[in-house]
Amino acid sequence: MGWYSTPFNYDGTSPTQVRDDLQKANENFQALSDVFENGTPLSGKIRSEYIPGGGGSVSGDIVVNSVTVSNPNRVNLGIDLSASTGGFYQAAIKMPVGVPGSMIGWIPATGTWGADSLIGVNTSGQFWVIGRPGSDGRKQVRVSDDLYVTGSVVPGSISILPSSAQNYALNLRSSAGFTQGCILMPTGGTGSQITWGDPPDGNSLIGVQASTGHFVIIGKPDSTGRNKIYMSDDVNISGNLTVTGTITGNVVYQVPDTITLKKINVNADTNQDYGISFRGSNGFSQSAILMPTSGNGSFINWGNTNPYDCLVGISSSLGQFIIAGKSDGTARNVDIYDNLRVHGYTTSVGFVLNATSTQDYGVNLRNSVGFNKGAVLMPTSGNGSQITWGDPPDSNSLIGVQASTGHFVIIGRPDSAYGNRNTVYLYDDTIMTGNAYVAGNLSVTGTISGNVQLPSTLTLKKINVSADAGQDYGISLRGSNGFSQGAILMPTSGTGTQITWGSTPDSDSLIGVQASTGHFVIIGRPDSAYSGRKTVYINDDIINAGNTYITGNLSVSGTISGNIQLPDTITVKKININAGYGSDYGISFRNSINFTSGCILMPTSGAGTQISWGDPPDANGLIGRQNTTGHFVILGLPTGADGTLEIYMQTNVFVSGTITQGSDLSMKENIVPFSDSALALVKSIDVYKYLLKESKEEHVGFVANYVKDVFPHGVTVDGNGMCSVNIMDMLALLFKAVKELAEHVANN
Repeated sequence: MGWYSTPFNYDGTSPTQVRDDLQKANENFQALSDVFENGTPLSGKIRSEYIPGGGGSVSGDIVVNSVTVSNPNRVNLGIDLSASTGGFYQAAIKMPVGVPGSMIGWIPATGTWGADSLIGVNTSGQFWVIGRPGSDGRKQVRVSDDLYVTGSVVPGSISILPSSAQNYALNLRSSAGFTQGCILMPTGGTGSQITWGDPPDGNSLIGVQASTGHFVIIGKPDSTGRNKIYMSDDVNISGNLTVTGTITGNVVYQVPDTITLKKINVNADTNQDYGISFRGSNGFSQSAILMPTSGNGSFINWGNTNPYDCLVGISSSLGQFIIAGKSDGTARNVDIYDNLRVHGYTTSVGFVLNATSTQDYGVNLRNSVGFNKGAVLMPTSGNGSQITWGDPPDSNSLIGVQASTGHFVIIGRPDSAYGNRNTVYLYDDTIMTGNAYVAGNLSVTGTISGNVQLPSTLTLKKINVSADAGQDYGISLRGSNGFSQGAILMPTSGTGTQITWGSTPDSDSLIGVQASTGHFVIIGRPDSAYSGRKTVYINDDIINAGNTYITGNLSVSGTISGNIQLPDTITVKKININAGYGSDYGISFRNSINFTSGCILMPTSGAGTQISWGDPPDANGLIGRQNTTGHFVILGLPTGADGTLEIYMQTNVFVSGTITQGSDLSMKENIVPFSDSALALVKSIDVYKYLLKESKEEHVGFVANYVKDVFPHGVTVDGNGMCSVNIMDMLALLFKAVKELAEHVANN
């Protein structure tokens, strides 16, 4: 009864239980005997309710040669071990140890057991997992979830079919590190490569190529059919690098100090930035590239067929260092789009500059320290050695030795403003130490100095100066040392000898002897700001040694000094002074010695004789006799928080008379007795000794900020937060405190 779930245990107390157990054991034994002797199926023969515990649960061992589970009713499970909540000590199913053929197999697709679809120890004694043949006949083991391998995997092949948006196929991140490598490839043989190509050996692979036996990295064909490898990060190579394609990106190649090569071919992609870069170096003591010091043909060449096309270096045929441009069939041109700096001599058959739009200059010699002979040396003999802008070159717009005459000439360009005569414009000073021969007209807008022969006095009828827009001046006498009589001598007799700017010369905008009157006059230009009256603006000081007669209005924004004859007293109705921003003052009495009565005498009677800053003038901001009251008052400006008039005095005030404060009943409202204890308030207010910051004078008195905390009525705070003491309020508080003190003394 070893198959029975519990050992037979009879304690002599329940014969009925013994009978029932023996009956159940006998039925199950008969079922097993029928299976073993006659080969009938075991399904349904053993009754689970006869097994102690019920529900098909077996707590002991069942030892059989084979178990066949059929499923005619399509139940969920054939063997269910899930009810074991505690788990098994060794394994849920314990297979034989070291016995070949102890495997779990599925009916093979080939019909031969052990050929496919199994897991376990095969007949050779090896533990195998053999998949089921796919559509291509190859045996496949498909793993739908993550596969964690802690040892080595030696398969025939592994095919990974990722699901959509799967993160990765093979994950070795969780390992602590390998002593030899993550993946060990074969050490011998060919074709041991990792490949993405189709066919596998043709492209997109890394490893030992099957066709060559070389370890290669072959890229993926691009749209042009060239195999390309894109490397986004730095590549460090400690051995030799043989590249048949193109390398782009940061390649750090560990090499000896000198690399000796026969050829370097760089095949750039379209719009590639550069081929070889020396930008990362700190600088070379000799040169980035050292060319041969002897022999011919050591040049850099861009040409195709012509040996002299597109090269710089020592020509193979000439043995000279040359720069040869690209041939257009007639000439070889070298186009230079940026500045060309030449430190030695430049000898060329032809030199053509094709300037771009708004280019600053063509040839720049500014950075040179100076030349011993000249910036440009022209031929000393022969004709036609000229600089020309003309077409044909020898006829106009040239400077140099003319080919047709052999003369050194300056010939201008035909100008329609001068009847298409060849014209030269000279905008700066021209200094000629020899004679100047002018075959045409000479129009000078600047200064003529040198051998322009003029008599001591030049008598002309007219000089017309046609100034350009924005021209600085028309006639300049600045270069003279001074004249004994005058820069310009006007006629001493006659009329109409004036300088005029007016459209009608004699009527306005003139200075000089007027033609119609014979008087020396200054007449201004009609000005709309003064109702069309002729106005003269004089922006500087005028010093007159004689009398000045003004028939119109005189508006002076500066200072009048000199003999302006005035009587001892000037009587005017109004003086308006419109000061400019930042003017120092309006009226100054500083230069006077002293006055016996006063600088300004105000009226002794009448009202409204005041100086006012207020608006309206009689209401605030005034000093003098008020118009509405006739009193002499000083009224401040309404700068108080509630619009009250305020006067700030920042110096000492000395009063020899009496100071009174208006306190009439008619001026007040809401009159109630002050009920607070004035004596208590006075006792809470301290008296301090202090120095004024500006004058450093010592005083004894209150600090308004402290008084405000105790007696707010005694302090006024202005818009800037400055506190001041209300003397009359403080006096009233002291008066009441004295009364309270007197009453206290009388009652005690």
